Amino acid sequence: MSFAQSGALALWVGMIAGCGLRPAPADPPLPPPPAAHPANPATTSAPALGPVGFVPIPIGRGASFRRLVGDLGPDRLTLLLKLNRIDLRHARTGDTLALPADTTLGELDLAPLPTRLPALDSVPKLIVVAQRVQAFAAYEWGHLVYWGPTSRGKRATPTPNGLFHTNWKARKTRSTENPAWILPWYFNIENERGVSLHQYDLPGIPASHACIRLLGPDAEWLYRWADQWRVEQGTIVAGSGTPVIIFGAYRFDARPPWRGLVTGPDAAAVGPAELDSVVARHRRHLGEPGGNR
Repeated sequence: MSFAQSGALALWVGMIAGCGLRPAPADPPLPPPPAAHPANPATTSAPALGPVGFVPIPIGRGASFRRLVGDLGPDRLTLLLKLNRIDLRHARTGDTLALPADTTLGELDLAPLPTRLPALDSVPKLIVVAQRVQAFAAYEWGHLVYWGPTSRGKRATPTPNGLFHTNWKARKTRSTENPAWILPWYFNIENERGVSLHQYDLPGIPASHACIRLLGPDAEWLYRWADQWRVEQGTIVAGSGTPVIIFGAYRFDARPPWRGLVTGPDAAAVGPAELDSVVARHRRHLGEPGGNR
């Protein structure tokens, strides 16, 4: 959770003392999403993952780890981190991670959420965050265009479920929990509590203070892709940003589902029926002002 530096628009005076917004400067063009699938005219949701064979990848120390990183290359290394819900510094010696045996599969082929949601055909943009499998997905007109791992709130400070919107953003800010914590690519989704999407450590378990932690490239991609709210007369929200649906429950008393990818990949995925049900509960509010702020 964080605050942006003081700026011209005090959009939440009386809600959070001392917080303000500095309008972000114009961004350079957004890089293309990874290996996008062609349009799918199917009338049912396409499943996530599917019959993918995973192999164990043991993590060694020193030269062994550096050799592994070099052998994998940047694309396979990114897949390794995403699928195992960690950043590079949390790839610990002695751990065993999972990676698909098929080296031709790209990021979208291995998404833990459905690649197609026909119920969203009229929705320009939507972000969903699946707490059970610790992953987010970005959809355009019902098609998956990007996904990444997350670290949600720890047991004592859980991330709330519900419909939210991307409100305001800052390229870098400091946490209100600890000013020493720098939060790059910050996008607020719940203004009163300061819940946001941002880059920070991904240790492979829920560890945040309710925010949704992301890998650096994923946080930057969302920062540039999602829309901010539209404000008129300084304080009136005239239009919502990109809708964000957070759903599900993480089982703190069980093994993280992605730890079972080698023996049962379906446990770490959200099926079409599950996500269709979640979207249906919020469908009539998507594209309309409102939701949690």
